[in-house]
Order: sequence, then C-alpha cells, then structure tokens
Amino acid sequence: MDQTRDQAGEFKPAVLLGHPERINILAVCGQREITPSEYAAQEGLSLEQVNYHFRSLLNAAFLDVTRKEDVGGAKRVFYRARRQGLVTDEEFVEMDFKKRRRFTLSTLRALYRRAIAAARTGTFDRRTSSHLTWDAGHLDRRAFDQGMEALMATHEFFQQLKKESAVRLAESGEEPIYTTCGLMGFESPGERQPPGGLGGRFRALEG
Repeated sequence: MDQTRDQAGEFKPAVLLGHPERINILAVCGQREITPSEYAAQEGLSLEQVNYHFRSLLNAAFLDVTRKEDVGGAKRVFYRARRQGLVTDEEFVEMDFKKRRRFTLSTLRALYRRAIAAARTGTFDRRTSSHLTWDAGHLDRRAFDQGMEALMATHEFFQQLKKESAVRLAESGEEPIYTTCGLMGFESPGERQPPGGLGGRFRALEG
C-alpha cells in the first residue's frame, strides 16, 4: 500500500467504507469471486459506478484480482475480498462517532440483505440446526465487556471452522453448506427499566 496516500486518509476505512455499497461489495467478495459486471447486474447498478467502487477497494488492498478471462476482445476481471474483517478494533477506535455510526449502518444493511434473501428463498430454515436468537438485559460494564469478548471468540472460532472445513471438503468431495454467521452485541437505546417480556430468546421470522 502507498503509505503516503494512506497517511493522507484516502485509504482509511472510515473514508473508504463510508459508502454503503462498498460494504456490500466486500460482503459478496468475501464469499466468492465476482466481476464488477456480475455485481452490477445482480444489484441493478450502473457498471461505471460499480467499477469505481471496485477500483477503490482494490487500490486500498481490500480486494485482490483472482483471475482474468478473455471474452470477445475484452477481459473479465474476477475479484475476491482480501481481508477477513472490514476493520480492525484499532481502526474502529480511530473513527469519530459519526463515522462509526455510518459504518455500522452500512454493515447492518449488508447483513440484513443477506438474511432476508435467505429467509425468502427458504435456505434460512432448510436445516433445523440453523440459529437465530436474540436477547436483551441490563449489564454492568464488566459483564458488557465480557459478553463482547465472548462474541469475538465465537467469530474467531467460526474462522477456524472455515479453514478446517476447506481441508476436509477438498479430501471428501462433500457438498459444502454456504453458511453465514452473524454476531451482534451493543448497548440498547432508550430503555431505563428492564425490558418486560424480553428475558427469553426468540427464533422467529416476520412476514
């Protein structure tokens, strides 16, 4: 990465990922390789706009070019996400509150789009071991921090499972299960008293 441009702020995640479409591009490229034209057709966007976002993410080392194909005198360029996560804890701390909020909203939109698509197509409920729970309760600062650490440990465990599965799948030829794992933990807005009726966990989809 060009350190001078990075110091100037061009490649800072708070700047680079300020556009919600870039979050979704990384979400898609994190699971499979894709060309800008395929992404544009999939999302109903102009190719010019999508190419701009792909170039920005490539220049900032968020994407890699995996291969190129000659098609009718032109080249199809395939991309894949390079980074495991979108930002590190240190990068998130460096953002001001407004940029953190914008980044979080963009990330949630990407997760929401995927979850709703899975629910509508039936893949979410295809397997009885699929998981959807949420809860709310009042914690002190120590418990809050411990809970966030546990969520991060679960995320890291999921990364390890992906690596182990890749090895076994290559040996067995088993059909892979395309899996999304979403983890969330945050301070809830606006409630002064313990939320009535939310002490349990729920597995339900609306609509």
